[in-house]
Amino acid sequence: REFLGRMALFLLMRQPNALFMLDEPETHFNDVWKRELVNLLADALEGYQATVLLSTHSSIVISDIAHPQMVLLVKDERGYTRPLDIRTPTLGADPSDIAVAVLGAGGSAGSLADEELDAALKRGDREELERLLAIVSPGYWRFRIRSRLEDLNAASDQTA
Repeated sequence: REFLGRMALFLLMRQPNALFMLDEPETHFNDVWKRELVNLLADALEGYQATVLLSTHSSIVISDIAHPQMVLLVKDERGYTRPLDIRTPTLGADPSDIAVAVLGAGGSAGSLADEELDAALKRGDREELERLLAIVSPGYWRFRIRSRLEDLNAASDQTA
């Protein structure tokens, strides 16, 4: 129902020179709907003069917007909000890359996964790492596990 209500509001944007401000319109949307939001806005506004000001924390939504069209607002050490120039290309980017490079996430995986995988790498237990290799998605952590296993194999070859 919320989704349909928001779509109905887009029709109001067809007024001449309309300014429409959307504050995190993707709230409560699943990831599939988040991927469609900017496209739905563009379709609703096709042929009309309107400006959309959209605030979001969604890296999925940001991946549909070119960085020159965005303003990143951050709080400084005194608590004042100021704009920050975005130099990272965002259009078509992987949402996890946006989360890290634009939104300041510590990593692309969840913090629990980060902690557990980092601890496993430090322990260096070959059997544990091989079990993890079977369940960890391709990307940064899988690369790190493979690299660690190669190091362990090279070290055991030198001692043999």
